[in-house]
Amino acid sequence: MYLEHVPKIAAAMRADYPTFERGVMFAILSARVQFSRMPDQCKELERRSDKAGCLWSWKYRAYCELRERGLAMHGAMTCFTDPVDALEHITSLYGLGLVKGAFVCQLMGYDVACLDIRNVKREGLDQRGWEYEKNGRWRKHCERYVAATLGRAQELWDAWCTEVGPDYGMTPEACSQLHLDLILNYSRRLKSLSPAKVQIRNEEVPY
Repeated sequence: MYLEHVPKIAAAMRADYPTFERGVMFAILSARVQFSRMPDQCKELERRSDKAGCLWSWKYRAYCELRERGLAMHGAMTCFTDPVDALEHITSLYGLGLVKGAFVCQLMGYDVACLDIRNVKREGLDQRGWEYEKNGRWRKHCERYVAATLGRAQELWDAWCTEVGPDYGMTPEACSQLHLDLILNYSRRLKSLSPAKVQIRNEEVPY
């Protein structure tokens, strides 16, 4: 799953700014939202831009800031070789903490992983252990997070899709594929990806 889909996402996000923006917004929109809602949220954002209802709370400011700083951020994120540098930089965007920032890095091919609710429960970790204020010690927090997930991008991606996909009536492969479809904006496929057609068996927010 990871090997089939993430390299394509990473290549597209690195090569194309609009795809980079969609990838960052995918991470932002997915915060505290059931995965089955992502197709409609991505379509709404594409259609309504800053008037989209999915930009609630901090997500609106993050979106506006990304539109202002995105090109410069994209240039930097395609040049870093150290995932700590990448994580520190992407989390300078308003609202992005370590977990969602690492998700963006993972999407761009950095070998780090998103320690979302599902993954931390499976790993027996404390989600609050990654909740920090952005202060003078932020670089140290980024280093600690990268050390905890370095080399596990494929492992944790595949584990997440294997667990989450069946909860939303999808195969693990389809769950992984959906990330690719939405971020690369395959509009012809979005019509068939409405959450209304997905039987939800687990209402827990996946990440």
